[in-house]
Amino acid sequence: QAMTYEYFGLCYLEEGDDLERAKSYFQKSLDLFISLKNIHKKAELLSLLGNISERKGKYAIALDYYKQCRSLAEDINHKGLLMESARQLSAVYEMQGKTIEALKHYKVFHQYKDSVALIEQETQIAALEKRFAFEKKESQITLLQKDKDLQQAQLLSQEETLENQKLVLLLLFLGLLAIVAIAMMQYRNISAKRKSNRLLQEQYQQIKSQRDEISVQKDKLQEVNDELEATYQQLIRQQKKNEERRVSLLESKFETKIQSLALQSLESQMNPHFLFNGMNAVRWLVIQNKNDQAKKYLETFANLLRLSLTNNRKKVIALQEELQTTSLYLDIEKLRFDCEFTFSVNIAPGIDVSKIMVPPKILQPLAENAIKHGLLSSRKKNKMLEINVVEREGAFCVEVLDNGRGFKGSSEKENELKSDGTHLGLKLIQERLSIYNQQSDALIKFEIGADKDEQGKIRGTRAEIRIVPQGVMEIV
Repeated sequence: QAMTYEYFGLCYLEEGDDLERAKSYFQKSLDLFISLKNIHKKAELLSLLGNISERKGKYAIALDYYKQCRSLAEDINHKGLLMESARQLSAVYEMQGKTIEALKHYKVFHQYKDSVALIEQETQIAALEKRFAFEKKESQITLLQKDKDLQQAQLLSQEETLENQKLVLLLLFLGLLAIVAIAMMQYRNISAKRKSNRLLQEQYQQIKSQRDEISVQKDKLQEVNDELEATYQQLIRQQKKNEERRVSLLESKFETKIQSLALQSLESQMNPHFLFNGMNAVRWLVIQNKNDQAKKYLETFANLLRLSLTNNRKKVIALQEELQTTSLYLDIEKLRFDCEFTFSVNIAPGIDVSKIMVPPKILQPLAENAIKHGLLSSRKKNKMLEINVVEREGAFCVEVLDNGRGFKGSSEKENELKSDGTHLGLKLIQERLSIYNQQSDALIKFEIGADKDEQGKIRGTRAEIRIVPQGVMEIV
């Protein structure tokens, strides 16, 4: 780690941009080398710290560092450090204008410089002498190794010559045996070949006659296969035409039924009877001089007509739009019957009705049924109608609740079509949802029945539309 700090300090010192950071790294390295008792590195780092102070113009501090370095170099008799410290002291004294001290240390620097140069020359001479002696020994060893390799090569050559002679004799003997064996085998092969030729000639004649018979049968079989293939292709084409004709007929009937149901749904919800009642209600309000109520009634009535006509052109709409249309219808009915009932639309937290898609006009017939056959015929004072949107068992449920006279069953007499078209509207809801479920990936169910309290007593009618999204339907 001490060496690392010293390296970082040297990098910053060479760049010269951040001398304080270089000094910090040198000081950390100096502290570590002092703890390691490394006098040589301690003296070098003191010299580097003096160099930083000299660059910053702090000559007194630089002299102190250089003198400490010189003292340590004298203790370990390191002439290189003594020479460098004398040079640095001479340079600082010269910058301070102390020429006598500068000259004194400069002379010391030259004395140590000559001594260091002499030591380096002696070291180089000694290294050359050692290198020459080493190369001489290496040359002698190489010559001895070559002599040894030559003797081994001669010995191996003689052994290989002897082995080759033995191998030649062995090959000659084996060759002679092979020639004898081949001659005997050739004689046997010639005899067997003559016998095989006779047998092959006889078998060839038999195979030729059988091949002629098979060829005749193959031609007959090919004719039969061609006839069967032609018949099969004709049947396939006929079946495909019949299937296309049947699908086209079903699609035509299905499209006709959809259009008929859409028209009947529009007529069941916006029938002439409802329009007549609406206009009479406006007329009655005007006669009674209730102009504000008449104006509000007309505005609500116009909004309902606009939304109904717009939604009837769509196959599916958002549940939010369906709730808005139904609320407008209930506002009109409430004004028409002079606030004889109250209603509320409640959406459970966390449900985004703008993203739930349903066919148009599936709630208004339920609300109409609740008003005409439940609330208006009831003798209760507080007549209420609630539309609740909740999430239950992975499906979205739209409940239409009223506290009217209650659901009376499903006898044939009760299910007869009324002049107002209400029961027709409920039947159309079931048929439209059945068709929608066939065309859509989602599933929508419809149920209607009595609404009972905890004791099982009938307190009104409950109609529910259950919307099962595609992902949940696949799990179910």
